[in-house]
Amino acid sequence: MFKSITFRDQNKENATKPIDIGMLFECMLFYENTNVIATEGILNQLLVDIGIDNLIALTEEGFLKIIYTESFTGIKTEKNSVGTEFHLPVIFSSQQHLFQD
Repeated sequence: MFKSITFRDQNKENATKPIDIGMLFECMLFYENTNVIATEGILNQLLVDIGIDNLIALTEEGFLKIIYTESFTGIKTEKNSVGTEFHLPVIFSSQQHLFQD
């Protein structure tokens, strides 16, 4: 058995199915710890595809750990005073995707 695996968005093209549920369940069989860094889209997919009762059971039994994140990372491109582009790492969030909502 492998030690640990972490899932994030796998399919950035499809907001309603950002992860492969079959692969997630397969990893729960072969890994001691299966973690999901969940955005709103992933959390919605898990609730729809697995169901609330099954999702609660998987987390309570320790088969799955869900870490909800409200913030995202990205690269911001700006131009300086002479027009040269430069890139900065940024962290951003949305008021519509807060955990309590």
